[in-house]
Amino acid sequence: MRVLPLNEEFKSGWQTLMKLYFEFYAFDVDDKHIESVFSMIMDQTTELNSLLAIIDGNVVGLANYVFMPDTFNLRNCYLSDLYTNDKYRGQGIARKLIDAVAVEAKNAGCPSFYWLTRHENQKAQFLYDKVASKRDLYVYEKSTG
Repeated sequence: MRVLPLNEEFKSGWQTLMKLYFEFYAFDVDDKHIESVFSMIMDQTTELNSLLAIIDGNVVGLANYVFMPDTFNLRNCYLSDLYTNDKYRGQGIARKLIDAVAVEAKNAGCPSFYWLTRHENQKAQFLYDKVASKRDLYVYEKSTG
């Protein structure tokens, strides 16, 4: 398995995984939305990035992450999306992607990075509890509509 930054060669595989990821979270998006996210990642002026796990030329996992200013650390990294194709789960792919984001965050001057998951996503939490510390924070969200 190789971990590589998203590029045009692997766009189709990334798009397929993004659609599956959004389905998993019951988030209704169209192809235009996914294309916009891809364009932001490819735009070197944004701080949105993506790493891919590649096996035999196939995209089997992704990690989308963003760098941002932060009042606590001055610079922080948020792992926005982490997804592994169902057929490849249990092979250490998510752990390798998390480790790769850790390297990117460290190289960017971030002392740590963080991510969120649903309370009921216990399968993922089994890994997360091994590789990271759980914060004691609640997440609040307010619609702007």
